[in-house]
Amino acid sequence: PNTPVITTPTAVTATASGLVQGVYTFELVVTDGSTIAKDTVQVTVNAAVSGGGTSPVVSAVNTQFSRNGTSVNTLTGVPAGALLVLSVAQEYDIDDLGAPHATITSSPALTWTKRADAQAATSGNAEIYTAVYPAGGSITVTSAWVSGALSSVVHVITNYDPASYIGASSVVNLQTSPSVAITTTQSNSLIIGVTSDYAAINGALRVYRDGATESFYEFGAGAYAAYDYRKPTTTIGTYTEGLTVPTGMKAGTALLEIKGRAAAVTPLIAYA
Repeated sequence: PNTPVITTPTAVTATASGLVQGVYTFELVVTDGSTIAKDTVQVTVNAAVSGGGTSPVVSAVNTQFSRNGTSVNTLTGVPAGALLVLSVAQEYDIDDLGAPHATITSSPALTWTKRADAQAATSGNAEIYTAVYPAGGSITVTSAWVSGALSSVVHVITNYDPASYIGASSVVNLQTSPSVAITTTQSNSLIIGVTSDYAAINGALRVYRDGATESFYEFGAGAYAAYDYRKPTTTIGTYTEGLTVPTGMKAGTALLEIKGRAAAVTPLIAYA
């Protein structure tokens, strides 16, 4: 069906990875001077089981707080093929700006895709962008918003399925229900979210999330605050995420799901 990668092909036990659904025949050849012996082993790869896979891993998190509309995240030692997830948040009071959105650049340059969008003309805007860093190494990610303060977080994700790592994404900016329901398509996946609103997060109106089931933190302060969180899913289903804020207060929430890696390596042992 395709050409797999065989690790240590001259060892007694070899490992093949990158297999897709179908039937493969592998050949073992043993030589001793002029004598050659061969044997084969057949491997059948079945379709992936729905909801299977291994959970993605957050290998690094880099945060940047800025008051001037631009933030710069610098990361080193990023693994090759890592998925970078950038959460960006604008300051709370931007109703007069119309449609504020961030501009993302990086060095070395990567292709950044917006996965969850901020809403126009409302408080608490937040967005999520993703990019794959094929080569790995060091990278600088610059986020620039239309106006006002900016806070940003870069997650470095490994152990994901590069062919289909986005299961779902959603965004909401509402006064009375600043939460979104996200339906996972794989049991072992990762939900990442970000929200931003001064009234919802700070002062007497602060409402914290459930630390028993989520990893979360605030970054920034006062009007520049944002709220970033992530949670692994254990089963396929619908998860309602976001801040719970007092009635009449605004908050913006953006969410996305990252699928785990569905295929594992297949050990091959043949005897001749």
